[in-house]
Amino acid sequence: MTAAARILVVDDDDDSRSICEEILSVAGHRVITAADGEEAIAYALRVPFDLIVLDLCLPKVDGIGVIKELRSSRAAQATPIITVSAADELMHSEALAAGADLALRKPCLPQELHAAVRAFLDRGDRKEVALEASSRNRRATGAVPPRCAGKDTKFLHEVAEKSAYYLNRKRSVVALVSKGVRLPNGPWHWVADGSSAAAWQVEKMLGDVFPVLKSTVLEFITLTSESDVRAFEQSLQDSA
Repeated sequence: MTAAARILVVDDDDDSRSICEEILSVAGHRVITAADGEEAIAYALRVPFDLIVLDLCLPKVDGIGVIKELRSSRAAQATPIITVSAADELMHSEALAAGADLALRKPCLPQELHAAVRAFLDRGDRKEVALEASSRNRRATGAVPPRCAGKDTKFLHEVAEKSAYYLNRKRSVVALVSKGVRLPNGPWHWVADGSSAAAWQVEKMLGDVFPVLKSTVLEFITLTSESDVRAFEQSLQDSA
């Protein structure tokens, strides 16, 4: 069970801020809120938070400015930051490059937010998790999945920046699918953008949202071309 944490929620929209505060408070966390970037920086540099949930489109100082300020300060440089925003893909990418650990899009389902928060609060030392994400430049696939073993790290990062994760619960498969490539036949569900989450985060999130998957070994694959899709579909037919 996730231990209670001190979380800073930053959003200039009153409704969004209140909803996020309620979701996290019900889970037992102590939540402090801020309505603009300046207020967020002041809080984060004065109070030791376990996690920050940050909107990107903020008055006074935008979310990216907040991230840069906190990452340049010893007081908050290792605090995990999850961005939750309706900003465009470019701004999400800029936030990750500036030092955010995970990017979620609005509207964000309560279980999605819970899963993202648990991914950091449950995974050992919280500062170690943030620094680990930082060392990967907040990008892509984390540990290389078995079916990706033949592809080099640079290739995987490039794929992840322009792709999305999809889950096939029937097959217990998570596919990292490049933009423009069709999904294989079968029931697939969008999970996350490839540029906003690492494989371990996706696996942890799915386990939290679908508890039955915690006892299931998920297979991760990359599909970057039509030939990859056809090969995967053939492998399903061969195993049927």
